[in-house]
Order: sequence, then structure tokens, then C-alpha cells
Amino acid sequence: MKTIQLIFLIIVTWLSFSCNNVHKGENKSANTIDTSLSQATNSFVSLDSAKKSGKNYNELLQKKTTPNQKSNSNIKLQSENTNTLDDLFKKLDKIPQVFIFTGLKDTTFICDEGTKITIKAKTFVSEKTGKEITKKINFYIKEYYKLSDILLANLTTTSGNKILETGGMINISASSNNENCILKKGQSIEISFPTNKHKEEMHLFSGKWNNKNIIDWSLLSIKENKEITENYSNNNILDYYIIEEKPEFKGGEQAMMNWISKNTKYPVIAKEAGISGRVLLGFVIDTNGKTTDIKILKGVDPSLNNEAIRVVSSMPAWKPAKHNGKNVRVNFQIPISFSLGGEGYNTNDIEYAKEFENKMKNGITNGTELNEITRYVFSTSNLGWINCDRFYKSTSPKINYLVQTKGNRSLTDIKLVFHSIKSILCGSSLNNIFRFENVPIYEDVTIIALKYESKTPYIAVKTTKINNNGENELIFKPVTIESLKSEMRKLDNIN
Repeated sequence: MKTIQLIFLIIVTWLSFSCNNVHKGENKSANTIDTSLSQATNSFVSLDSAKKSGKNYNELLQKKTTPNQKSNSNIKLQSENTNTLDDLFKKLDKIPQVFIFTGLKDTTFICDEGTKITIKAKTFVSEKTGKEITKKINFYIKEYYKLSDILLANLTTTSGNKILETGGMINISASSNNENCILKKGQSIEISFPTNKHKEEMHLFSGKWNNKNIIDWSLLSIKENKEITENYSNNNILDYYIIEEKPEFKGGEQAMMNWISKNTKYPVIAKEAGISGRVLLGFVIDTNGKTTDIKILKGVDPSLNNEAIRVVSSMPAWKPAKHNGKNVRVNFQIPISFSLGGEGYNTNDIEYAKEFENKMKNGITNGTELNEITRYVFSTSNLGWINCDRFYKSTSPKINYLVQTKGNRSLTDIKLVFHSIKSILCGSSLNNIFRFENVPIYEDVTIIALKYESKTPYIAVKTTKINNNGENELIFKPVTIESLKSEMRKLDNIN
């Protein structure tokens, strides 16, 4: 009997212990759920507070949640943002070029696509403290000359409701020791935009993004735009074909080619290897007639390139160029040929030089040779978005051109690319209709439409003529990021 009572006592005790453990487990689970709900509610309260206060939601969220919940919330927010056009354009935009220099001496950069930046010593100060920067400065620049690059960066060419014809866009900034740098009051930098054909009435514009994510270009003061073309200083380099008196080698062109032929030595290493060809050099003839800033525009072989540079750098002084009665610096180019058929150097390049000069005048030289042929040179105290533009003047009647598309208009972007000028317009959208205002009728254009749905980009391209009927037959196809870039590059041959 005692044994039975003992067994019964053990069983009751075990059951009681087990039940207590189960209840504790259930309570623990219930407490966890309650806490999560409470914290989730606080998160929604924070979102509402953020809307009312205008504060950043993520900042408030960090104060209301645990680290794990913060991470989950951020993941949710990021996944929601990866399906926007803005996110797509960020993926498509260029990586900036970086130049590092000290602020204590004059500096000049030649960028990948030919933009030339000239910065005087002691020009930058800290935006935060206003103190002059004496340490190393990081200078960042993005260049946008090709239609594809302009489109991929979501850039357009309008100033208010006026159409602009662009000669190139850049975005520039500077920093030092993790501090943003700005130009000292009263200081400016010089920007030279390369072009293959000089056009009149080009001006400098600065760009600001509006609340519709469209960049609007504002004309900088006419005074600032004109200073660089009317007040020629020793630091300004002018186009060879717009000056009044061109530079001249003593004795003329034939004397120059004879001097080059006489003073050029065919590199032994190139001769033994059977290497020949024509080297195209670009350089500046300064106000004293000296050849400076020599560079290879189209090379052949390092040994031939170096010899060509040596020859041009050792030239006797030229008669300097003049404009408005003053000596001015001017860009110049010379082709130097290395031929194995003669004594080591071909002396008949005077004919090629004349032919090349005619090509330059007609704007039909190739892309490599364009970098130093013609430049628009401006002085500006602005950093950020800079554009070399002119207002588009057309005598054609203007209409409002409509393009209709299907799907979510907030995830669609449509632009017009002109064929006659380098100009890109962005339409305003309402109920899946994109409206382009004051567009010259009968202009040839290409419609570029982008969509971004379910993390997949889509593109539609259609060439048409501006007319009163508008457009409503765009066919979208899915593309990868790389194939989208490839499609955009096809447009570079439009103008």
C-alpha cells in the first residue's frame, strides 16, 4: 500500500511539474508576441510621426526597435525602393572620374572625354569652416556628351519651358579630408567643353533638380558668360579658327615641315621593328609663341610618339596669335609621319597638313582628333551641374505632342530625342498620357520609353515625326541593365 501511495505521489508531482513548465513556455511565447505587437505598433506610430514632423522615418525607427527589427524594417524599405525609376537611373549613371591635387598651385585636368578644367591656386575653401584648403583635394567629375550617357543619367535639355541645344554637360564637386569644398568668394574655375563644330550663342547654364525629378537649367549671368570671350588672358586658350590672326611658324608652313623633317630622328627600335605611321599631336602656342601642353591625339608606337613630342617641344618660337589686338594662346595640331621608304622621315606632309586643316574647318575629322580642335571656354564660380547650351530657335509652329502608354505611369519615363539638334525633352504625365509642350511640328524625333516593374527594366524605342496625332503604339520589351545600355548607345549616331 505504501508502495502504491509513493508511486501515485511521484506521478502527481511529475504532472504538476510538467504542467508548470508548459504554462511557463506558453507565457513566454505570449509575452514575446505581445512585445512584438507593441513594438510593431510603435513603428507605425513613428511613421505617422515622421509624416507629421517631416523627419526621416529610418531615424525614428532606430529609436523604437531592437537591432534585429531595425534590420528587418530596413530590408522591407529597401525592397520597396528597388522597384522605382529613380533606383533604375542610379544603376545606369556613370562613375565619376577622380583627380587628386593640392590647392596651393595652379592645376589643369584633361578628362576622359576632353573636358578641360583649369583651377588657380588657393581657390577652394571648406564649406563647413570657410577655411582655405591647403591639403590634398579630391576633384570629382562626370561627363555627358553622348546622347546615351545623357539619357542613362535621366538628364534633359530644358530651361523652364524653353528647349536647349546642348554642347555637353558635366557634374563636378570637390572634397578634402571628408569635408565638402566650395570655391572661395570671388574665385572661379575655367571649363573648356570640346566640340567638333563651333556654334554661336553658346552659354553656360547651371542645373537644379525639381520635385518631379527633372533637371532644370538656369542661364548664368550674361556677364559671366561673356567675360571669357572678351577679356582674353594668358590662361585662356582659343579656337584656331575663330581668332583674327593665326599663329605662324617663321617662314610659313613649308618652312615648318622642312624644320620638322630635318630635326626628326627615326627611333632605332621602331626602325628595326619595321614600325611606321603618322602621329597626330595637339599643343598650345602661348602668347610668346612657345609650344606648350603637348599631347598625343592619335599615336602609333611609344617610341614614335615620344620622338614626335620631343620635336614639337624643341620648336623655335612662333609668331603668336592675336585677337582684338592682343596676343592669345591658341590650340594647334600637327601630323608627323614616320616612313621607312625614305631617309627615315617623310617630308611631304605639307599636303596632308593642308588636307587636315580643311577637314577641321568642315568638322569631319574623327572623334580622336576632336579633343583639341575647338572648345567652348567659360569661367564659372559654380560647382554641381554645369551645361554648355544655347536656346533652340525654330520658326516651325509649336504644338503639344501627346504620347500615351499603358501601365503604371509612376513607373514609366518617356523622353523625346531630337534628330536635328542634340536635345532631349521630358514630358509631364497625367492618366498615362505624357505631354510635351511647345514642340516644333514635323521635327524628326525618337521616342525613348522606360518602365521598371518587378525589378525588371523594359524599353520601347520608336522613331517618328512630331504631328498632331501623337503616339499610342509603344511596344515594350524586357531588357537587362547591360542590354539597356547597349540599346541606348545605338542612339549616339542620331546627331
